[in-house]
Amino acid sequence: MDCTHSKDCQLYAQFAMEPSLRLWKQRYCIGEYEQCARYQLALEAKSVPLTLLPNGRRVKQRSKEQM
Repeated sequence: MDCTHSKDCQLYAQFAMEPSLRLWKQRYCIGEYEQCARYQLALEAKSVPLTLLPNGRRVKQRSKEQM
């Protein structure tokens, strides 16, 4: 069963060109989505930060120059 939040997850737009997204999708969106930190916050009706990764770690936001 796939994660019910994957259609609205902003992780895809942010990391569309990253190879790591494929790994996150396999593990957290298709597999163990109950373990996804983003999913857990969404279930609690809390705001999910763009910088939050499925494993609970955060990434630094890129500046416009870095993009």
